Amino acid sequence: MYHSYVNLRGEIKQRKWENHPPPHTSKKPVEGETILFSQRSEQRRPDQPQTPLPWKLDTRPSSPKGLGKGESIKKMSLKRQLEGKKQKNNKLSIKELQMNHSQRKIGVLRRHIRKRQRLLNRISR
Repeated sequence: MYHSYVNLRGEIKQRKWENHPPPHTSKKPVEGETILFSQRSEQRRPDQPQTPLPWKLDTRPSSPKGLGKGESIKKMSLKRQLEGKKQKNNKLSIKELQMNHSQRKIGVLRRHIRKRQRLLNRISR
């Protein structure tokens, strides 16, 4: 006895009932009755724990920027920090390194405002 099924391409196929009983039916079909079911249900994988997608993984470094391995923020020498300040005036201060992102943003903006204010004062003198 044959029964119809839909394969993955959407084509309707016939196959022998004895070899491939459809997974969702327990009752034997009446002669001439066609049962449609998708092969997909046979290929369902066992439930596996969902791993996060690679681009959703948090790949940020655990230590704040500018610190060597095993160095804490407090241990960071003042000399190194001053070097950073000399090099470029937008390096983060120790206080800013301990802030979270939004606080740091505000701190950086405040610093930029102070810098511009100094320049304005210097010009207006």
